[in-house]
Amino acid sequence: MDKRQTDEILDYLRRIDESVNGSGDKKRPGRKKKPLSDRVDSLSDRVDSLDAKVDALDTRMGNVELGLVHLDRKIDGVRTELVEHMERIHEELAGRIIDLESPGHGGRGGGPGVPLAS
Repeated sequence: MDKRQTDEILDYLRRIDESVNGSGDKKRPGRKKKPLSDRVDSLSDRVDSLDAKVDALDTRMGNVELGLVHLDRKIDGVRTELVEHMERIHEELAGRIIDLESPGHGGRGGGPGVPLAS
């Protein structure tokens, strides 16, 4: 192994050390860095907190979906009722139109009180 390869390995190890332990230049006097296990525990707590928030959002979305299904059922019920009313109105109007168009008394046709010319 030559000097260049040795320097590359040392540089690589230095970068690994800095990524795990932080840069030695940035250390403040009197302040110690937390151990890796504490940092991992802190990160784990944050992940658990986020997981709880995601679960809460999932529950809320389920409630919203259930509410929408219930709203859809109400809309379908109102739609059915509206169609039934429209059918009744149509039948009533058709019946009245037939009554108006049917021949009057005496079989002469026309509406009531409207004599036909002979």
